[in-house]
Amino acid sequence: MIVKSSKWCRALAGGVAVAVMTSAVPAAAQGRTPITVAAQPLAAALKEIAGKSGVDILFSPDAVRGLQSRPVRSAGNVRQAVQAMIAGTPLEVVEGPNGGLVVRARALARLPQKRTDAVPVATDVADDVGSDIIVTATKRSERLSEVAGPVAAISGDLLQRTQSRRLEDYATKIPGVNFISSGEGTTQLIIRGITSGATQMSSTVAVYIDDTPYNSSTVFAGAATGIPDLDPSDIERVEVLKGPQGTLYGADALGGVLKFVTKTPDSTALSGRIQAGGVFVDGGGSGYNASAALNVPLVKDRLAVRVSGFSRLDPGFIDDPLRHATNINDAKVYGGRVALWWKPADNLTIRASALLQNLDADNPAAVDVLTPGLKPSAGDLNQHRYFDGPKRYRYRVYNGTATLDLGQVSLVSSTSYATFRETRTEDAPTLDSQLPGFLGARVSQPVSDNKFTQELRLQSDDTARLEWRIGGFYTHETSKQTQAIDLVLLPSLQPFRNYARISVPDRFTEYAVFADVTYHFTPRFDITIGGRFSHNSQDSHEQGFLQGPSPIDAPLHTADDSATWLFNPRFKLSTSTMIYARASSAYRPGGPTTIVPGEGAATSFGPDRLYDYEIGLKGSYFDRRLTIDISAFHIDWHDIQLTENYYSLVLITNGGRARSDGVEASLTLAPVKGLSITAAGSYTDAHLTEDTPGAGAANGDRIPGTPRWNYSLEGSYDWSLGGGWSGTIGGSYRHVGDRLSDFTLNGINHLPAPRFHLGSYDVVDLRAGLGFHGWSLTAYVKNVGDARGILALAPRCPEPWSAFLARSHQNCWCFFSRRGQSGPKSD
Repeated sequence: MIVKSSKWCRALAGGVAVAVMTSAVPAAAQGRTPITVAAQPLAAALKEIAGKSGVDILFSPDAVRGLQSRPVRSAGNVRQAVQAMIAGTPLEVVEGPNGGLVVRARALARLPQKRTDAVPVATDVADDVGSDIIVTATKRSERLSEVAGPVAAISGDLLQRTQSRRLEDYATKIPGVNFISSGEGTTQLIIRGITSGATQMSSTVAVYIDDTPYNSSTVFAGAATGIPDLDPSDIERVEVLKGPQGTLYGADALGGVLKFVTKTPDSTALSGRIQAGGVFVDGGGSGYNASAALNVPLVKDRLAVRVSGFSRLDPGFIDDPLRHATNINDAKVYGGRVALWWKPADNLTIRASALLQNLDADNPAAVDVLTPGLKPSAGDLNQHRYFDGPKRYRYRVYNGTATLDLGQVSLVSSTSYATFRETRTEDAPTLDSQLPGFLGARVSQPVSDNKFTQELRLQSDDTARLEWRIGGFYTHETSKQTQAIDLVLLPSLQPFRNYARISVPDRFTEYAVFADVTYHFTPRFDITIGGRFSHNSQDSHEQGFLQGPSPIDAPLHTADDSATWLFNPRFKLSTSTMIYARASSAYRPGGPTTIVPGEGAATSFGPDRLYDYEIGLKGSYFDRRLTIDISAFHIDWHDIQLTENYYSLVLITNGGRARSDGVEASLTLAPVKGLSITAAGSYTDAHLTEDTPGAGAANGDRIPGTPRWNYSLEGSYDWSLGGGWSGTIGGSYRHVGDRLSDFTLNGINHLPAPRFHLGSYDVVDLRAGLGFHGWSLTAYVKNVGDARGILALAPRCPEPWSAFLARSHQNCWCFFSRRGQSGPKSD
């Protein structure tokens, strides 16, 4: 645990590109005022002295649990006071980082100082051997190596070093994680094979930006694919929680949680950073990336603001010879963020932020291919369309979080409001095939979504033998999706006639209560038990008309209740090795679906539920130069929400069951200073265990888009060149195994249609750079072998089909950055 002076608290995520910690006044130097502290629980006493003195004190909750401090009267300095407090205990106090103190068990005296049980900043082992990562996966600050579950964390600094600006740049480096994508802004994250394919309408992974649940809870607002790619320079870290997280994170966390943790303003130092870079694609277009951030302390130790902005142009590489157009799939992404940190009282902290991100793309990265071999039909990296398929996305996220320290307990309130706007236009190939040659069909799909959430948590201190937490959650969401099909004259694209128009306004409300307790039987063994109860209600009103049938006017109401649970024992075999077991559940809410006139189809679907059972081991050895993380899991998925096709309409129904079994492992080796090597891999066997005729799926069929094997290898080396210069080199290799396309039905006889193999692919990235007094210059080559990975496959009638490609082409970056700071410097 980190016991922070007010100065340290703002230093946790300070700086612009890397965490910047202020240098506290050394404990031994603070001897002018005698220190007096009453006898009390040791954890509380350490907090009190840190608050009074401004000295940072680090300790492990396990080390002080159940211990009482001795009274301190007129101690000459902070170190003497702490030594008096812990007299007669198996603890000692030593000097820590930045002039602070570390309270630890005497048995740890032989270990390097950096191996304390808490460090204040998320740092990659590649950057600093012996450091650790602090995560908030359990909604408490905790060392990554001590979280009793499968959690991966990537620091924002590492994302910048590797130029990982989009989810696809780093997702498959995490064991058990994959994705399906049809282009910029339409990426579906898959964890442990929990997906029904590219046509899935609501997400199986909950997306959070800090404490804000981002993705929609309904099937009407593009929830399955609406994942923003935040600017890495404004991210402290990305956390991926694998396995169901229904107890803490509620709806949609079937496969897990993707959490973006943004940087906190620093109230101790003025700092800033600028970055700029250029990119060109071999055989394609060129683009750029630029970002800037400024951190301003307004009142030292009390108030600070951070402002950042970014813009990038991702170059295209797809051509359309029919329209004599080149590089048609480029995309512009731009946005910014304002964050405020305020400490109006010693026991009250308020954090507020506003984030916006816009995405503009004219066409997806789709190539026309012929089945079953998936060979290009219009030439390499070509497609044939009558018109562009533009999409415009607008993300807005506002959050205010207040934390009130009441001594042995704390109260946390998080209030959020998020909006999403989408406008997308594309052709309708199935309808095109039924029209005369002078007509084409164009589909417009505007979507709007507004989501308000409020969460309130009351939780105990994490140093007690019995830790507990209770909370409540409320969300109210309104959305509207419209689908309009217009016939246009070719090639002029002049409007000819409205063919169909359906609009579905929707209102979703959820109430939930949750609680968990952790009991520490010994300093080495504890068990966490948790539960959550949720009530959801949803109202939709489908209106519009289809060509032929009478107009549609169908108000619908649905409601359901869901309960989730968690059982999570943990045992520390030693100070460096831990094993855990985890049994948990999660759910995804049901709701109304599309009305199919005259077919007698269901008008609603129920929640699907998932149950996970797993064991894992985490360890660090040789002064943290070697770390390992291994887990094995078994997942049962019931009442799967699947899409079924009724002619040109898609509706949601509940299918049968599925099972996912797998093993995940990662290993990091840092044999010498500056050198780090990470290997990771996973095996996932995800398949149906019941027939689902309406979706064209049978017992034993593999889950779409899920490879059995994923593995990666990454290495980096940093060294000093002398004279203030430094050098860095790095590279990575990742393998994504073969996958199967979606479950589909034949459009004529409604029998299961053939599925196609999406071949495996391998990607190699290289980078090298120089640094000099805050400046850095780095060159990148991504996908050295120009691999062509198909991320998704969409039918077009008649052929060809659309194959959506990864950014699998040579991609060269030249990138520079400059950061500056005034005030206290970091080590």
